[in-house]
Amino acid sequence: MGFYENLAVYKKAQELAVYFEQVVRGFDRYHKYTIGTDLRNLSRRICVLIALANTKTRRTDALVEASDRNLV
Repeated sequence: MGFYENLAVYKKAQELAVYFEQVVRGFDRYHKYTIGTDLRNLSRRICVLIALANTKTRRTDALVEASDRNLV
């Protein structure tokens, strides 16, 4: 288990990803595969970036990517 899994921000990001999964499930077919895909992918990417930012060697790269995508 990584140290990031106990971070409050990581837990909230996981909750957000699960929430988007549930919301997208209710979208109509067209939006499920367009907007829904983007929402699911970005919410999962936030979790990955938090995990990467928690390691010293990848912190800068993860924070720059999050900043470039306006996720921070």
